[in-house]
Amino acid sequence: MWSRTQAAFSIAVAALALAASAGAVAPKPVAGRCAYALGLILRPPGLVDVYMYRVNGPLQLQQSTRLATVSRVGGTLSAACTHVKALAPARTRGLAGPWPLRVESKVYCPEGGTLQIRPILNKGRVIGTRVLLLRKDSEAPTIHALDGHHVIVDISLRSKGGGISFDPSYCDRSSIH
Repeated sequence: MWSRTQAAFSIAVAALALAASAGAVAPKPVAGRCAYALGLILRPPGLVDVYMYRVNGPLQLQQSTRLATVSRVGGTLSAACTHVKALAPARTRGLAGPWPLRVESKVYCPEGGTLQIRPILNKGRVIGTRVLLLRKDSEAPTIHALDGHHVIVDISLRSKGGGISFDPSYCDRSSIH
């Protein structure tokens, strides 16, 4: 009798452990090709909104459609961007920054790119979210200019640390206010 009770208890514990581990699976990266002028706005304490910007007269930019919303726990990508397969980013190099999460930052990229929302993992546990904007590098042979592995904006949203960096040859931090 005791062994049946132990067996039933062991099966129940194993089922709970399996259910808990299945729920802890990290979300898959989401990627979308956004062929618009983009504004990536980082608001303290770690929220990112990505907007389409339109030129409204000489040197005037107007905020338009929201393309993505991201926080430390994940994010969503609008249907206004064409969903594509998330490519592994190249190693980030030559980026200006990072500006910390406690400082509001607005980065404007006039030519768009492929926006990725990726979980940040540590020992299989999700500890934050990473937002990447990628473009074709000048030497990279891709069909579409917005595809590629070259990181032009890198935003890391974590409970401790993180920030925003960008490639000044593709984007700038002073065009949108």
